[in-house]
This record gives sequence, C-alpha cells and structure tokens, in this order.
Amino acid sequence: MPNMLLYILVAAGVTYAVRVLPLTLLRRPITSPFLQSFLYYVPYVTLSVMTFPAMVDATQSPIAGVAALAMGVFFAYRGASLPKVAALCCGTVLLLELVLEHFPSRQGVHQAQELSRAFIFYIFFRHQAHM
Repeated sequence: MPNMLLYILVAAGVTYAVRVLPLTLLRRPITSPFLQSFLYYVPYVTLSVMTFPAMVDATQSPIAGVAALAMGVFFAYRGASLPKVAALCCGTVLLLELVLEHFPSRQGVHQAQELSRAFIFYIFFRHQAHM
C-alpha cells in the first residue's frame, strides 16, 4: 500500500511539472513557424497514436476494425456529426463481425493490419501535403 501512495504522488508531480514548466520557461511567444506547426499537431498525433491501433485491435477481426476506420474517416470527411459517425462505425463492426462469424478466414488478418497502418499514414501525409 505505501508503494501505491508513492506511485500516485510521482504521477501527480509529473503531471504538475508538465503543465507548469512550459509556463515558467517560455515567457515569449514562439516565433518559429516550424516549432509552431510541430506543436499544433502534437495533440492530434497523440490522439491518433492511441486511438487508431485500438480501433483495429479491439474487434474480433481486424478486418472489421479497418472497415470501421475507413467508414469513420469517410463520413467524418463528408461532414457527418460525431454521434452519426460513431453509430456508423459501430454498425459496420457489428455487421462485419456477424458476416465474418459465418465465413471464418484468418488469412487476411495480417494483411488487414498492414492495410490499416498504410491507410493511417496515407491520411496523415496527404493532410500534411495540403498544408
């Protein structure tokens, strides 16, 4: 139990330091366009790195995860609202899991994972090229 308290205190200290150090060390506005661009994309990259692999790995079949990811990106790009995109992704996974349950095939699992990674990199670099 004493270790648990130590872990909580260390986590609180690190969280506090991450939030306070930039305020104390950086007093002037950042003028470098490269650094501004880099810092602008940090939250998006962090969220993507945590979310996209989980979308593919959380389903029974990575094929369903990749299909839901593709559907979500497509409808979000087309301007659909967040609840609508989430419902479409959940429906895609549900339908594909039901279909894949009746037609089991494990040959494409590794290929689906590679396809999902390639899709993520394509979306990221395509967006970077338009900036």
